[in-house]
Amino acid sequence: MSHDGPCYRYTLELYKKKGDQDRLATFAIQPDWEPALEWARFSAIRKNPPTPLVFDEDSGSIEPIWHRRVGSPYLEGLRAIVGGNGRPAAAFDIPLTYFASLARAASSRMIEQGKLESGEQFQYLVCAYASEGKPADAEEPSRFSVKTVGQVLDASDLDMTRLLSDSRPWGPVDDDQMPVYVPQQILEEAVALMAAAGDRETGGILIGHLHRDPGRRELFLEVTAQVQAQYAEQELTRLTFTPETWTAVDAALALRARGEIYVGWWHTHPARHWCDECPPETRARCTAAGRSSGDFFSAHDVALHRAVFPRAYSVALVISDGCESTDPPIWRLFGWRYGMLMARGFHVLRTCPEPPHASEVAETSEVLR
Repeated sequence: MSHDGPCYRYTLELYKKKGDQDRLATFAIQPDWEPALEWARFSAIRKNPPTPLVFDEDSGSIEPIWHRRVGSPYLEGLRAIVGGNGRPAAAFDIPLTYFASLARAASSRMIEQGKLESGEQFQYLVCAYASEGKPADAEEPSRFSVKTVGQVLDASDLDMTRLLSDSRPWGPVDDDQMPVYVPQQILEEAVALMAAAGDRETGGILIGHLHRDPGRRELFLEVTAQVQAQYAEQELTRLTFTPETWTAVDAALALRARGEIYVGWWHTHPARHWCDECPPETRARCTAAGRSSGDFFSAHDVALHRAVFPRAYSVALVISDGCESTDPPIWRLFGWRYGMLMARGFHVLRTCPEPPHASEVAETSEVLR
């Protein structure tokens, strides 16, 4: 990946609470910029989808946005700058929450040292310092010149009008995000599999197509089916895919022979069984507040998604139940935004009706005549 301009080293400052000027500690950090750049590249493509759809994986840089009040070295946010393949450079601002996972890891160390109580609130600031000379991990110059060829994404042209008219929005559907369509049937299948799995997590792979709407000049994702994860290791709070799982999914894709690709995954949170040890008053408070202890994306989930579904269009569906048997299942879709996994809205496609019987068609034709 090429980076123009100065290189920076980053630090994280932890403070105990708002208004407390006593710094707990300063940590040197090495952020993973690839998710942010991946999201920025895809966002640039969405603004003006080219034909063919070329995804340049070797361009981009991250620049600090200095704090508007105190200035350098403190950050207000980040700016991802991408371009390539004859496309003009595009810039996208990324919030400081990009460092939240690193801050949580640092706070765990403070808890271990007794400087923070478990569950205690804390704040963090991020600093950037220009590095002198080349970065420590920079490679020595080579006598050979290597040119990276952008990946061509398989996106077929499709008018989105029918999908829009045959669906309903679920969750906060935002024009700033790529439209995603999930059939009602897939949600029903996942709920049924969750019930059958009992106190163990279950899940599968979402397959489908990435489309380009020529009229709207928009990219969107159509999920067409789910393939239940066979041979996965199922536990109360974790689902682990095995090599045999991926072999079985690849075989299913080949058997369907519809040109579908991996577009994400789904899994369940059997929250009702997590609540077995909770006293009734605790469960009552959760229900009264409209919360579900299964409505989240765990650190294990994030690690799996980052490793297996790093593409900016990849999504993850979480199906969870409530603490009480009368609580309906909850659906949440997560996707990449600003290089972070966040809950997002989507469109639920109505289940296609069964084809009418031949006699029903004949009777209808007779009436029409």
